[in-house]
Amino acid sequence: MGRYPDSRLLLLFSSIYSPSRLVKRLSNVTVVAGLIGLVGLFGLVSSASLRAATSSAEPATVDWQLWDKHTFAKAKTENKLIFVNVGTEWCTACKWMQQITLTDPAVIDRLKKDFISIAIDAEAQPDIGERYAAWGWPALIFLNPDGGQVKAIRGNKVPKNFIPVLDQLSAAHHLHKLSAEDSFPQSTSNATDELVALRDAAATRLDKEYDSKNSGWGGKAKSSLPAAVQYALWRSHITGDSLWLDRALQTLTRSNDLIDPVWGGMAAATLSGDNPDSWKAGVIPEKKTVVQAGALLNYAEAYQRTGDKQWLLQATGIVNYLNEFVRSPQGAYYASQDGSVNSAADGISPSATETREGYYALNDQQRRKIGLPHVDKTIYGDINGRLISALVQLFEASGDVLYLQQAEQIGDYLATQHLLPDGWFAQSTQDPAPRHGQRNLGRLRDLPNQQKMFLRTQAHIGQGMLALFKANGNPNWLRRADKLAESTISYLMNLEQGGFYSTPLTKIQLGEQSFNYRPFVDNAVMANFLVDLAGYVNKPVYVEISEKALRSISAPEVIAYEGRYLGEYLLAIDKLIQGNVIISVVTTQLNQATHDLHQSAMASYEPAKILRIEKPGKYPATDNPALYACTDQICTQPIYDPKLVAGEISKFREKLRTL
Repeated sequence: MGRYPDSRLLLLFSSIYSPSRLVKRLSNVTVVAGLIGLVGLFGLVSSASLRAATSSAEPATVDWQLWDKHTFAKAKTENKLIFVNVGTEWCTACKWMQQITLTDPAVIDRLKKDFISIAIDAEAQPDIGERYAAWGWPALIFLNPDGGQVKAIRGNKVPKNFIPVLDQLSAAHHLHKLSAEDSFPQSTSNATDELVALRDAAATRLDKEYDSKNSGWGGKAKSSLPAAVQYALWRSHITGDSLWLDRALQTLTRSNDLIDPVWGGMAAATLSGDNPDSWKAGVIPEKKTVVQAGALLNYAEAYQRTGDKQWLLQATGIVNYLNEFVRSPQGAYYASQDGSVNSAADGISPSATETREGYYALNDQQRRKIGLPHVDKTIYGDINGRLISALVQLFEASGDVLYLQQAEQIGDYLATQHLLPDGWFAQSTQDPAPRHGQRNLGRLRDLPNQQKMFLRTQAHIGQGMLALFKANGNPNWLRRADKLAESTISYLMNLEQGGFYSTPLTKIQLGEQSFNYRPFVDNAVMANFLVDLAGYVNKPVYVEISEKALRSISAPEVIAYEGRYLGEYLLAIDKLIQGNVIISVVTTQLNQATHDLHQSAMASYEPAKILRIEKPGKYPATDNPALYACTDQICTQPIYDPKLVAGEISKFREKLRTL
């Protein structure tokens, strides 16, 4: 069993029970009707917002603390267990946990008496989110006073099931009968195998996850796995094996079932991924912007690879949804849109089945009459970095400059609102900026009260900056990408073993393990970014750092744990093995001929390409601009005619396959 078994996905996205039926089975649910009117449709508030928005007659609330060294020291001093509630704004099961369980007086009393409680938004704090992602949202994590994990629960629990857990843990703690157990694997030494061997072992592991009968990676529960699709497209292109192209396209065809036929936008997941005819019956309707970014990237690349306009149609549909529902005034994109409109009298969010068969069975006019699902108007740096890359990919594939302009708007927003003086980017902002005291109004969990450097944010924004530079040649994007890389190496790199920590070093200890860990996927994305950056700024050290980062996360138990989430790793490690294709437009002046060669190269499908415009030097000066495609081994002859570029690059790839 890997990192995300089907049971984990089932709990991650929803519950198989209707919340209305759950409520009927409870005798001690507290619903604060007046609070719902104060803070909006869902009535979901963090403790800080709740205290600010209600009167002295308000009910008791959980005393949420920050994830910091002071909170962990407090737990140790007071000899209390730590309860960590990790989730997201879009998560329906997280809403049920808040609406039903964490407002229950008996639950609140026990948490206040015997526990130190911490609430974490997994998207706002991706270091902690990644650490506990395998337990689903909400992840209910219990730590001993030393930070060692003693219990983890997947998904929401109603009070009558949650209270016994709290009582049993408290009793066992006082009797000194709790032992720390943590299944989160970490590499303790760097892999020394050849890169090809590491790649092949990971590819074999990922291949085991592929469902050849129903398409996609996984079983009954399937979600968008853009990196797995992207790797399948890469693998087919590099090797010439059509099997992987077929698998990528079959998976995208089945993923079409996740798209809302009225408004567009791809749903978070399906629970009917084992249905050979359709994935529609089990769709979980939450719409995460990170899912849209991945789907857009895949559809755009599929169109560029095949020329089949069905993929262009799907890609433009994703963009239309994003622009209609989650685009901010300044052109960046919000985090997510809820899966439902909560119009129930009891204030409990409806289940996926109720929403799918009710609200989403309606047409546009009928839905709008009821109301629109809530949008989390937080702007996350990593998600918007992904969107830049996806929009540039669509520009490459379609030639429509509108998509490049939208990507540039996101880049401009990040450069003005997220960029810090040291060159790294903050994770979260809000657009428009909230009024004083309203930053967390209506949120399940408060946003962090200070900006913090996250590896995930830097990796995805770095890729976005490079995509913009490749597309428009503006050196500001490249300078920002290079400065980001230098800052990330300075603050986050493990100087002894290599690899990158999720955040700057902290003194938090999780039992025998330090919280300072190197997240698998984020290290792979950063490694991929650094290899590409090296091709633009001619810094071979970036390639060395990339390889060391990948070796630092390549322990066999880590590869086995990651399972279907190996796409990013495989893309990075195979890029190290194969090398990029450096496509250079050599010219002495920026004229129309230079532009035409550059745009022809942009439109040509070659996922390993590094595209740059340079002066003669490495290549000879000619009367007219010339294009060269090169690896460390061979180069093409100079290409002068833009109409020949795509064909010559394709022939070059064919030649590379024979080497």
